[in-house]
Amino acid sequence: MLPRHLPVVTHGTAVILGVVLAAVVALPQALPSFGVAISSADASPAPSDADAVPTSSLESALPSPDPSPGPTAPAMDRADATPAPDPPTHDPVEDQPLGAAPDPVSEPGPEQVAGAGPTQGAGAAPAPELLAPTLTLAASAATVRPGERVRLTGLAKDGNTVLAGATVTIQRRSDEQWRSITTAVAGDGGAYTAFTWVDTRATVRAIVRQAGRVLIGGETTIAVGAVKRSMAQRAAELRSVYGRGGTTRTLTARERSRAGASDTARVSYQHLGASVMLVEVAGRSTAKTWLVKGAIQKRYIATGGPTGAFGVPLQDPRCGLPDGGCLQTFAHGTLYSRPGETSATRLTGARGDIVAVLLTQVGYTQRGSHSGTRIPTKFQEWAGSGAAWCSIFLAWGANRAGHDDIIPAHRHFRDYRATLRSDIRRLRTPKAGALVIMDGGEVLGHAAIVESVDRAARRITIIHGNWVMKVRRTTVPVATNMEFYWPY
Repeated sequence: MLPRHLPVVTHGTAVILGVVLAAVVALPQALPSFGVAISSADASPAPSDADAVPTSSLESALPSPDPSPGPTAPAMDRADATPAPDPPTHDPVEDQPLGAAPDPVSEPGPEQVAGAGPTQGAGAAPAPELLAPTLTLAASAATVRPGERVRLTGLAKDGNTVLAGATVTIQRRSDEQWRSITTAVAGDGGAYTAFTWVDTRATVRAIVRQAGRVLIGGETTIAVGAVKRSMAQRAAELRSVYGRGGTTRTLTARERSRAGASDTARVSYQHLGASVMLVEVAGRSTAKTWLVKGAIQKRYIATGGPTGAFGVPLQDPRCGLPDGGCLQTFAHGTLYSRPGETSATRLTGARGDIVAVLLTQVGYTQRGSHSGTRIPTKFQEWAGSGAAWCSIFLAWGANRAGHDDIIPAHRHFRDYRATLRSDIRRLRTPKAGALVIMDGGEVLGHAAIVESVDRAARRITIIHGNWVMKVRRTTVPVATNMEFYWPY
């Protein structure tokens, strides 16, 4: 998906400041593990512009985070760097949000259906499209709450022929075109099941490529609204997938207050099997029930579940993100999982999503020599750039969080900095989630994102890449060479 800031993705380069404070402040080392502990500074809401840390009284430099950085300063991005080719579009992913633009490009014809084989060559006749009444698709509910993970089921048949083993591609209509959002494989009887996250009204359909033809069927509209969604309803819809629910527990009034649901009449939860939990947040005449599952559910339970650090969920997990990622927002923070790891932040909304993704990369180290040849990082490969990668790292995190339109994607730091200065609102003082530039002059600089702000100490904790070839989480003084931008 192309970012909103430019008609063409031009992923940028990061640059590293080599200037050291007159009185060098020793910085703590970046935490090497994933799932970084949350600083107490970010337990409170982000400060307003008026009460955040002033910048005028502090020195304008960022000290080296490495106790022995060596005699050579980190490489800087320069204006004469050779542009790299456009980055390739990454593969489509499953269970993608219907409310966001999917990874595949708009599909003018069935020959571009994800999972349907290679695109036909120039001049080749497209495969004929055939409406197939026996190819069905239905949603678990006609109307759901925004933020629900909807179960889609159907039967893959071509007339009387059962299409066992066929790949069924689910598409969503957007701007008068159909875009692929997820896939499923039909079983022996032709039945298939898929899931997708919905936050706006969506029209979906099923596609099967079979014997040189494209079968189309099951067009269905999923509405969203403030409908009552009780725990009993959702448990019944999900029973065939996750099993029957266990014992229901209801929170006390004090526990509801701690969970961020003090204005509700009831909060209850129950488990479906070993790795799924339903949490109902009910008023006098309304009810919302959210699903917590998988690695996020394990992390959630480890922190106390609904009565713990993160409180009640505010949506279902938004899965199908790149790298197999899932994100879920709670009353007091955001949890992220991808195969083999999880992370947590007390931030919510888009900034919480992005910070949670970036936290999983703390400790990532670029291979090669600090003063010699360096092996391109996965962030540079994603961007199609061989230049310094601090700003590329931030854009990569936004992409992995499903927010391509928030952080400008450029191949070079100078272009990233120019876009922030021209298109993004600048803050007088830092906020958690803000993008920060440490300006080093016309051709030098460094990019980071603010995780938390300690107003009393006049310090910020940042997450940043390409600092002595690593992704680090560092606490630094606010300095006069720092510029803060709010892209949300």
